[in-house]
Amino acid sequence: TFDELLQMAIIEFIRRDCRGDSAHRAKYIRCIFDLLSANSHTVKYEAATTLTALTQNPAAVKAAAGALIELMVKESDNNVKLIVLDRLDALRTAHADVLNASVMDMLRVLSSTDMEVRRKAVALALQRRLNPSGSLNTITDLPTLHTFSSPSSPVSPITSPLSPNSSRAIR
Repeated sequence: TFDELLQMAIIEFIRRDCRGDSAHRAKYIRCIFDLLSANSHTVKYEAATTLTALTQNPAAVKAAAGALIELMVKESDNNVKLIVLDRLDALRTAHADVLNASVMDMLRVLSSTDMEVRRKAVALALQRRLNPSGSLNTITDLPTLHTFSSPSSPVSPITSPLSPNSSRAIR
């Protein structure tokens, strides 16, 4: 394990060497894979970004997305969470099929107190291109939820804010 500055220098060297057609690309990808597990959040973010720039391999994209999601959940700074959510959205546009399995992991960021982070995470998870299988869509298509307040009062339907028939929309 190297210190953070040396790890960042390694990532920068790999980026510069791979601008052209590098004969060492496979070795660099293995090195970047190792840097995804670094303790430094900066190194982890840069390694994930570099890995997705070096290869379009689904395993590499999934590993990079996993590192970004872990970073997003562990980091306390809401600005970092928003930046990582933007990066995950960019990955989603290019690799929606790979990120389908990570939807529930992305939703772990909903524990954040910042409404903008929550809003962006829900919007990312609910995009049909990210989750065409319907695992989340079946949950959000429920038009009403029922609550039981007391034995004497009847069941009162509550319109789900995530329902497509709802008058309120998540903005």
